[in-house]
Amino acid sequence: MNRPSVNQLRLILGPANSGKQGLILDWWQQRLPEKPVVVAPTAPDARRLSLEMAERTGGLVGQSQAVTFDGLVRLILGRSPRYATDLERALIAARLLHSLDLEALGSHAHLPGVGTGLVGLLDQLRESGLEPHRLDHILSSWALVEPEDAALAGDIRRLMRAQEQIYAAMGITDRPAALREASSVAGTWQRPLALYGFTSFTAAQREVVIALSQRVEVLVTFTYDHSREANLTTPAEIAWWTARAATTETVAPPRRAYTSASIEYLERHFMSSVVPPPAPPAGTDRGIQGGVRFLLASGQRAEAELAAEKIADLLRGGFRPGEIAVIVRNAHSWGRLLSDVFESCGIPYHLDDRCSVRETGLGHAFLSALRGVVHDDARALLAYLRSPYSGLSLEEVSDLDLAYRRGTNKGAQALAGLAAERGSSSPLGLWTMVGRGAVPGSKWDEDHLRFAPMGAEGLVRDMLLAGLCGSEVGDRSLAEDVRAFRALQTSFVTMKALASVGEVVDAAVEVPVGNLGKSRGAPAWLDPRLVLRSLGRVAVPGGRVEDEDAVQVLSVQRARARRFQAVVMLGLVEGEFPGPSGRPSLLSRAQRSRLDEVGGGFLPPESDQEVALFLSAVSRSWQLLFLSARNADDDGTESVESHYWQEARRLLGVSESDLEYRTLSDQVYSPDRAPSLRHYLRACVRARRTPHVTAVGAESRVPVPCWSRPPSRLVDPAVLSELASIECFSPSILEVYADCPFAWFAGKVVGAEDIDVGLDGRAIGGLLHSVLSETYSSLASAGLLPLKATDVPRAEQIVDSSIDRRVWEEECPGTPAERRLVAWRLKRMARNLFDMEVSAAGPLVFAQGERRVGEPHGVDIGGVKVRGRIDRVDTTPDGRGMFVLDYKTGFIPSSKSLGTGEGLQLPLYLLALAAERPDMDIIGGAYISLSDKKRSGVVKAASEWALGSGTKGVASFDETGFEKLSQTTLETAIGAARGIRAGAIAPRDDRVCPSWCTFGPACRARRAEYRP
Repeated sequence: MNRPSVNQLRLILGPANSGKQGLILDWWQQRLPEKPVVVAPTAPDARRLSLEMAERTGGLVGQSQAVTFDGLVRLILGRSPRYATDLERALIAARLLHSLDLEALGSHAHLPGVGTGLVGLLDQLRESGLEPHRLDHILSSWALVEPEDAALAGDIRRLMRAQEQIYAAMGITDRPAALREASSVAGTWQRPLALYGFTSFTAAQREVVIALSQRVEVLVTFTYDHSREANLTTPAEIAWWTARAATTETVAPPRRAYTSASIEYLERHFMSSVVPPPAPPAGTDRGIQGGVRFLLASGQRAEAELAAEKIADLLRGGFRPGEIAVIVRNAHSWGRLLSDVFESCGIPYHLDDRCSVRETGLGHAFLSALRGVVHDDARALLAYLRSPYSGLSLEEVSDLDLAYRRGTNKGAQALAGLAAERGSSSPLGLWTMVGRGAVPGSKWDEDHLRFAPMGAEGLVRDMLLAGLCGSEVGDRSLAEDVRAFRALQTSFVTMKALASVGEVVDAAVEVPVGNLGKSRGAPAWLDPRLVLRSLGRVAVPGGRVEDEDAVQVLSVQRARARRFQAVVMLGLVEGEFPGPSGRPSLLSRAQRSRLDEVGGGFLPPESDQEVALFLSAVSRSWQLLFLSARNADDDGTESVESHYWQEARRLLGVSESDLEYRTLSDQVYSPDRAPSLRHYLRACVRARRTPHVTAVGAESRVPVPCWSRPPSRLVDPAVLSELASIECFSPSILEVYADCPFAWFAGKVVGAEDIDVGLDGRAIGGLLHSVLSETYSSLASAGLLPLKATDVPRAEQIVDSSIDRRVWEEECPGTPAERRLVAWRLKRMARNLFDMEVSAAGPLVFAQGERRVGEPHGVDIGGVKVRGRIDRVDTTPDGRGMFVLDYKTGFIPSSKSLGTGEGLQLPLYLLALAAERPDMDIIGGAYISLSDKKRSGVVKAASEWALGSGTKGVASFDETGFEKLSQTTLETAIGAARGIRAGAIAPRDDRVCPSWCTFGPACRARRAEYRP
């Protein structure tokens, strides 16, 4: 059913952080049955909106995700238009510039930037929304009005017409044409639409939105405040939409759009303040603790390192990496430096930027090789040969270079011939890229070379393999090279497609492209000179998918739709921020203005948005904002702080003494501020300070900062609810938690110890306990207990048989060699136990092995319920006294640590037995180390006789001592149970982590010392 054509355009305006995103999502959720569409300016913005939508509904099944404007066009058309790739546009522009008979641009076609400027100008002309014939008429009128620009206007007309014909011959649709088609079929559209995060629209995009608003409800939002002079969206853009909107709403910001009054004041009153700044919190300096901090560095690297130091401080203070952003004017110019600094400091980061092929190691070497072949350039060829991608050693290349310099023949061909004479065929294979072999001494003719994509692809593959041979695992440049290889592969496929349709395109183009420019050699579609110029600008895909739990490094444009707890703005220097756009243009400002005037204002206005971009970046932070400038470059030359940075200082009243500095002389951090172990050790060397050593005594431990602090407790409601419902605990769990909450979390909750199944200490301990329980039951049945020296051979036979049977069962993990070693260890530990019992000659009688206590629901020992399994219980000859034995394969706690986190399990068993068997007298218990024949434990005074001579390491406690031990054990157990139920996982601060702890790489919260 067709809907009536009624204007349903709703315009929503408001300053930054005024809740426009929440309004859009509420609108979307209310209209879910109608399948509304939300459009965002970029793909990352669309992904984040999709995540917000999924969180609101629990999923997006049956609903569309947020899309970009290209995605909206695909939905309207029901298909995906075939757009020209960046490489295709560059090659087509280069081909036209070198083939058409141009008047004004002919002598400038070879200059760098001309091709890029041409692509940009043609895009702007088409994005005006005007039909091609209308644009042609405007250019003709411009030539008549401005005779001095007539030649340029004629060139642009010919170039635009030829590009249009080439696109048609290749089946390519430009975006403006797709937008015009979408506008024409908008009458069938029936889904509500919202556009969020845009600062402007092209004329063609406007027409699509207006056409849709005649059929369905359409929301358009802009970050705009009439009371402010600086807005990312221009007043002209707002006026255009206001004139066409059915309703216009202004959203006021909430009472507290920021947690920092200083950030709010700076964002609201920058460049226009008549209101005094907010007073800082009591006892703090203005602007420092108020949320805005000013950094000043000497050198760009020093600036990045100072930022890393501040970010490390935030991570130690409890910030998550994903809550922090680094915003720069151009992420591309900062990317490699920030990557180096953050990786050296161990700071997780995500760089929202793409490099080009020529900026990668593999791409640079390949372009050097191609340049050497195309231009017979020996220097470029030597640059390739010296790279790790040539397969030649540096010694071979040095010898070849020396021989070349001594010879008389010059050029890349001569160098390749010399390499062939010396037995190296590597350079000769490069000429397959241009479809011919290298013939030493032959006449070189650049005009008749033809780029061969297949030969180039084989060369790049060989180069990648050669580079892999010299790379280390985890090398960042290695992953970058792989991505560059994929980008080059895709480019070669594009070039092959261009070559296959080249003749068809030439025949279809009205302008005689193939016949013009004969004097310049009539370059073909795969002219290597054009390929060389265009290929280096091909974008290399990003290294990793967007990581939300990492510090985000963003440009000011990409950050405008996101918010963070803390933001670090870098590069606030004159010439960078504010700075030029950096985009080349074929038209001067005067020429552009006159052309726009002739066309009736059809070009998008050029406005200075630097102030608006700065304020947009300022508004991205909730809590902390670091504004960073530098007063010198890395080479020591003077750099001028941005007047934005200086104005912000003046506005907040920040003096010189409040600035935080890092100078060119600061090559290392101070030991107490080092962001990583590597930097800490360097700082110790410079400060002549001894780093942490593994010696006993507090005086040997050097305080150092922690690098990052993991969460102190769990927060997921489902997990906390499950933990809070625990009513009964095993003594071993309570002991592990009391010793180290993080070890309990990693080992018992996460199950890190269960990931690898093998014959480790836990498996050996389990085998030992079951073997000894079976052996002593057999010895008791045979009447061989208490064990005497004459009965040891029989006991060894029984235990050996049990060990061999269990070790060679299918369920036992490990290789045959590992099983043999484990069997030997178990037999040795069993013999140690026999020797200890024969030597002690005590009267205790074996009662039960693997005795369960607290079954099935636990036994209350005085505030906490426990349930577990005791390795062994002996009784006195009269059967009234009980003594507990706990086998250990290695370390045993001392008797002094009983009742603490190190020795909690044994006294808990004593309390559990006493609660479960009040009719019995629990006389004590002991840990037994079967590796080194040691005991530690406790026995009641006047009951030492029951141990015979085996009292070494066992403390004798009177009634008061036993009560004190019981009280200490209960307090420790109750505290551990309370911590488990609360989900507290922070490591203990009052103990030194053992060097054997396997959770050290995951637990990074030591505040007092390094682990050895």
